[in-house]
Amino acid sequence: MKKSLKVILLFLLITTFLLSGCKKIDELCNGDDCFSIDLFIANLEDEVANKCVGYAFAVFAEGDLQGVRSGGFSRTSADLPELKFAPTKRVTVASVSKTITAIGVLQLLEKNSLSITAKIYHQLPSDWSLGSNIKTISYEDLLTHFSGFRTPDKRVGFDYSELESYVSAGIELEDKKDDVYENINFTLFRIIIPYLDGFDPLTDNPGNDIGKATSDAYIDYMMTNVLNPAGIMFADCQAEEIDPTLYYPFPHNGAV
Repeated sequence: MKKSLKVILLFLLITTFLLSGCKKIDELCNGDDCFSIDLFIANLEDEVANKCVGYAFAVFAEGDLQGVRSGGFSRTSADLPELKFAPTKRVTVASVSKTITAIGVLQLLEKNSLSITAKIYHQLPSDWSLGSNIKTISYEDLLTHFSGFRTPDKRVGFDYSELESYVSAGIELEDKKDDVYENINFTLFRIIIPYLDGFDPLTDNPGNDIGKATSDAYIDYMMTNVLNPAGIMFADCQAEEIDPTLYYPFPHNGAV
């Protein structure tokens, strides 16, 4: 997959958006201060058009879709088939998912009257062995990458058993003094979010596959409480398999 320094994707849209039936809002006002939706959309497109190989975004206000714009290519002639970018084109959002996950975490902390300084071990599986200093890790530590976890390859994902092994291995308190970007900090939320939302491993694991059950519970929570309310109805946690969107340097200049 091509890497890009300047592909701008402001919103991931993975379903067809229809303006019909939506409440059109010309502007939002607070007293004498007004915000023009149409001008915002125009300025937004002006900011990204001709500055990246492809883009797509949507603007919502008060729960209704106000506009969709797209342009450029998701695949160029250097990587046939050439495909124009469109709001319905799936895109792997990579670590943008961390921001989305953080929204879910903060929702559930508020719902459970928990502070971001609360410790995460209360929401880890009861049959996991907690290694040295794991009980010191807070939600804030994970969200800000101050957890102390260190992994050989920060780019790879972790399945349920791998997460369990890292928790069992523990951390060094000295490592909590520095913020080091590690995927594991947010991968753990795939386990924590279900437990914060009331996941019961005895009743919510019909297939006797706790890894899949917690992953499914995470996806269900995020779809129901974060993505669907934003108008994103058919997101999924999987890579695009057919003619995937590629990420090109800008300007493209026919680069392969």
